[in-house]
Amino acid sequence: MIKHYILTAWRNLLKKKIYTFIHLSGLILGITTCLLMGAYVFTEFSFDNFHANKKNIYRFNTDLILPEQQLHLSLASGAAAPKLKNDFPEIRNFTRIVRAPASLTFQRENISFFEKNIIYADTGFFTVFDFDLAIGNRHTILADPNEIILTTSLSRKYFGDQNPVGATIEIDKELFKVTGVAADPPVNSHLNFAAIISYANWIKKFPYTETNWGWTPTSTYITLHKSTDHKALTSRLPGWLEKQNPAEPGVATILSLEPLTEIHFNKPRLGDFKPNSNKTQVLLLALTGIFILLLALFNYVNLATAVYTDRLKEIGVRKTFGASRKQISLQFLIESILLSGVAVIVSILLASLLLPWYNIQMGRELTLNFMSPLFIFSLLFIAVFLLGPLAGFYPAMILASLKTNFLFRNIPSRFGKVPLRRVLTSLQFIISIGIIISTILIWQQHNYMAGQNMGFAEKSRLVLQLGNAGSQSIPPATIRQAMLDIPGVQDAALSSHIPGENLHGVGTTIKRLDGKETHAEMELDLVDFNFIDLYQLKIIAGRKFLPSFSEDTAGALILNETAAKQLGFDSPADIIGQDFSQWDRKGKVIGVVKDFNQHSLQSSIGPVSFQVNPAMFEKMTISYQSADLPNLITQIENKWKQVTGNMPFDYFFLDSWIDSQYDAERRFSKIFGAFALLAIFIACMGLYGLTTAAVKKRIKEIGIRKVLGASVTGIVKLLSAEIFKLVIVSILVASPIAWYIMNNWLQGFAYKINIEWWVFAFAGGMSLLIALLVVGLQAMKAAVVNPVKSLRTE
Repeated sequence: MIKHYILTAWRNLLKKKIYTFIHLSGLILGITTCLLMGAYVFTEFSFDNFHANKKNIYRFNTDLILPEQQLHLSLASGAAAPKLKNDFPEIRNFTRIVRAPASLTFQRENISFFEKNIIYADTGFFTVFDFDLAIGNRHTILADPNEIILTTSLSRKYFGDQNPVGATIEIDKELFKVTGVAADPPVNSHLNFAAIISYANWIKKFPYTETNWGWTPTSTYITLHKSTDHKALTSRLPGWLEKQNPAEPGVATILSLEPLTEIHFNKPRLGDFKPNSNKTQVLLLALTGIFILLLALFNYVNLATAVYTDRLKEIGVRKTFGASRKQISLQFLIESILLSGVAVIVSILLASLLLPWYNIQMGRELTLNFMSPLFIFSLLFIAVFLLGPLAGFYPAMILASLKTNFLFRNIPSRFGKVPLRRVLTSLQFIISIGIIISTILIWQQHNYMAGQNMGFAEKSRLVLQLGNAGSQSIPPATIRQAMLDIPGVQDAALSSHIPGENLHGVGTTIKRLDGKETHAEMELDLVDFNFIDLYQLKIIAGRKFLPSFSEDTAGALILNETAAKQLGFDSPADIIGQDFSQWDRKGKVIGVVKDFNQHSLQSSIGPVSFQVNPAMFEKMTISYQSADLPNLITQIENKWKQVTGNMPFDYFFLDSWIDSQYDAERRFSKIFGAFALLAIFIACMGLYGLTTAAVKKRIKEIGIRKVLGASVTGIVKLLSAEIFKLVIVSILVASPIAWYIMNNWLQGFAYKINIEWWVFAFAGGMSLLIALLVVGLQAMKAAVVNPVKSLRTE
């Protein structure tokens, strides 16, 4: 019997090819979208879940509360962890991590590169975390100061397919022994590293890390015993800290424990390894994927109730020959289940084919690993026992419940006025309009940030990596001078950092006009005499660094406006000449520059300071003017090799670097735009099928109206009127919902657009135009048919 139902269902689906195609393609697009979005959402919500003891791992954070500012750090003093372990028996283990402050020069034989994402970690690293250590002993590794663990990708880069364990590699003129190989960190880890150097090596270079409670260079993670209440432990930390390091007047230090699995979605902190994710944004994308699937389901139900009325006589005959309501319902449900099952299988194949493209758009290395055989079986199970019945239940129940005498009267108009169809059509437009509004606002916000003046010159600027300042064999000033000899190079400046990077965090003390001292935490960039001019930073008080003033290399400080204000000076001119103390230097403030965006427009402008310090230069910025840029790059590379010998040649364009800070917003805008087009397409496809079915049922009515003198325009208006009303209602419902959601999303940006009324008018107008075009074209096609042809009896 079931076989008979399946064969009948298959014949019926083939008989109505257009409607079957609309049904099937809508479901395929909806399910494929959900699968691809599932890969992204699954990755986002699985961050750090691969650690077996994840529920008991916490990051030790520090908050500094000053009179004029608050700093929220993901860092702590290197002295804290061992003392915590000793004083709190609840702590089972700990590990400390320090990120290398600059790119390090790796060299083996003739292979040499600047490497980023190098960390220093102590022996507890592989005890606290479950990163895959392919070679090495998890409990004893990283004990020796000159040990290093390479990731798989870095090992291949320098050693090929050889086993690197036991070999040596030179890092900034220092030899390290490879004692292990770790798998590359998974994409869903908030920790990111290319190699791990023993923490003992860091202590050898900076021994005061273990004793200076005011310096916070380490990311500290602790493992608590399972029965421990981390909130209760946190409440005991203030008293414990006061005993270790009594607070300074006007400065409050708050310690806290942050659960490992919550780091990815929590508010960003200074010192984070990776940019945190926007949970609202992730949920918005997830909801969009679900909405697109709902659009496909709404299409199915709408179109099914419209199309299945062609089968009224078939149902009547079945009922006359004794078919029960259950049997008729089962027939339609099997058709729906067949479609859903095929849609799931095709969607899985399509999602696999589209994944590489999707990864490029998202900027992630996403996988469909969650699609295990069990998952695929579960998805098919859902299609058969939930999705199919859900899509086919309503039309099946309606058709099966009709009385036999009504089925033979051939009056489908009552069935065509099913209230649910209007509701589902309205929901389709509400979802589509909401997605269009959101897409426009996301696009506006991205363009707003990308198009803003950052407050410094970024065009025609080339940045060269110099590596760790302490290991440079060629003085940076020598390299700079050589570059100035190249035609097309206008100027060059040396610095420890460039705009867009996280700078050194330092405490700064200034003597105020009343003789009292004030303190603030700020960022510090170490620059040469040309930096201010090359980046076109505007001096609004005092002067810039000048080589003619010998004190500028040892005791001069330039601040931005925000730094001056946080130190208590409302007028930039008042701070000029005041004594300062910063990072073991003392001297006078000589200038204030106009505020500029050191970081992206996602964050507000913070306090920034500048010192001249040739011993800390790690980058060179070149300003250029050339009609043949590739040739200029070649000349710069040749000059570099001539002056530096075998130092790696690593460069990038400043404007591209700044623009890359908005990659996440750009990708979000593009993918959301693609989903908006997909939603519109699915809605239009369903509207086309629905209109086609509706016109077919009213073909004789149209013929009669034409015989009685109705115009083509009048008939088109008649057939389009209901859709017009539904779209207007949908606009009124979708607009406030979209405004509320997007207004909340925009609150995550320090600089944001204003939501204008025209966005809602444009989205509504576009939806109305598309709907009327789809319906109008079908209506016009029917209206121009010869009424004799419409009224003839088959």
